[in-house]
Amino acid sequence: PPCAVPAPWGASDAPPSIELAERSAGPADVTPRRGGGWVSVEGLDVFLPTGSLMLAVDKFDVRSGDRVLITGPIGTGKSSLLRVLSGVWPCAGLRPGGHCHMPPNGDCLFLPRVPSLPAMSLRSMVSYPHLAGTYSDERIVAVLCKVGLGHLASRAFSASAGQACTTAAGATEAAELAPDDVAVVGSVDEVLGRVTDWNKVLSGGEQQRVVIARILLKQPKFVFLDEAVSSMSSDAGVQLYRLMLESLDETAAVVSISHDPEAMLPLHTEHYAIDKDTGCLELQSSKRLGIGLT
Repeated sequence: PPCAVPAPWGASDAPPSIELAERSAGPADVTPRRGGGWVSVEGLDVFLPTGSLMLAVDKFDVRSGDRVLITGPIGTGKSSLLRVLSGVWPCAGLRPGGHCHMPPNGDCLFLPRVPSLPAMSLRSMVSYPHLAGTYSDERIVAVLCKVGLGHLASRAFSASAGQACTTAAGATEAAELAPDDVAVVGSVDEVLGRVTDWNKVLSGGEQQRVVIARILLKQPKFVFLDEAVSSMSSDAGVQLYRLMLESLDETAAVVSISHDPEAMLPLHTEHYAIDKDTGCLELQSSKRLGIGLT
């Protein structure tokens, strides 16, 4: 039977042909059981809103410190799997004996490929999902500088601002300065408090840099990223991803979806791929388990 999908999620491409002996009874509201110290999924089936089977997950584990890469053809359920884990995709079912265990909500951060950046202050935008005031202005500016967005906090909102990055104390933190004729538009407090429609101001790549800035501020124990650097060049994306991984605690776990496995595989310790013929999520390699390594 079909199931209701809340906006903004919707149907994707046609599902693959999946022929397995034992399947779940059909779409049901699979609410992840929270409170554990890692991600543990067994016997999970992910469906399209029409009720057609899209993805079969026999076993999927993420432990502290893991860097997990998920790859597969478009429309095979990668993003939907993350939505099931976050609790916002109702079209899933557990087979007999299956389970879906997740860490506490407060330990997890789920970030989509295209972030929602409504009109709000720069301080609020970068602090999300926490409220403005959670982080000091100095910390916000330092993180913006780190991800290549320092010009937003220090100079006029103009492309001519270049790579300038000036902290609240006035110290330059980038190799290239903006032209001398680009004036500072007020105190750091005023700039971070200015309300702007960021969807119109920032490019796709800059919006994704905001996502990475949020991760560096929140320092989650488990972070789930859906094509987090897809709007950048491969080199720029790898550089930013490496920066993110180096800035997180070594015990933090990262789950990434990417269509660029060649660039992203060296940055991850575990690799799962969706077989286009069977629709099954399969473990390809694991540093922790010593699988598929040369």
